[in-house]
Amino acid sequence: MAKFLLAFIVFLSAHIVPGSAVAEDSDMIEDGKKVKMHFTMTADDQVLESTFENEPFEFTFGKDPIVPGLAEQVLGLKVGERKTFDLAPPEGFGEHDPKGVLDVPRANFPESDIEAGMSFSTQNEAGQPLRGMVKKVEGETVTIDFNHPLAGKTIHFDVEIVEVT
Repeated sequence: MAKFLLAFIVFLSAHIVPGSAVAEDSDMIEDGKKVKMHFTMTADDQVLESTFENEPFEFTFGKDPIVPGLAEQVLGLKVGERKTFDLAPPEGFGEHDPKGVLDVPRANFPESDIEAGMSFSTQNEAGQPLRGMVKKVEGETVTIDFNHPLAGKTIHFDVEIVEVT
């Protein structure tokens, strides 16, 4: 009888427990899962964006574009888990590339009142959209930075997983 009971326990642990674990892991972030999460993103001790007071951020993992380092950090998290982490520039928005800062003639801008801090959209020679920020205006020269505004910065994240389906 003891051998039968031991065999039955081994059978249960081999069949029921893994089934339970699979059910528990269904709320784990992995490729193709729809994710809702709250996050606060800060850099240089300033809050850049937060969803904790609003609707959570939604995306499909592995399909929708998100910051690569963010994807690596949330992969495998489950509903209810909270995590804080830093993303160095290579994992976040990239290093600041000096080649992305260009001086262009002021005549290239239809607006006459161009000033530092203005952002605008344009296209490259291949027709791909580009976003730029006017860094300075000196005489007939406008200095534009085409780097991401967060390039070169370490970004701190605080995330909480709300839903995974």
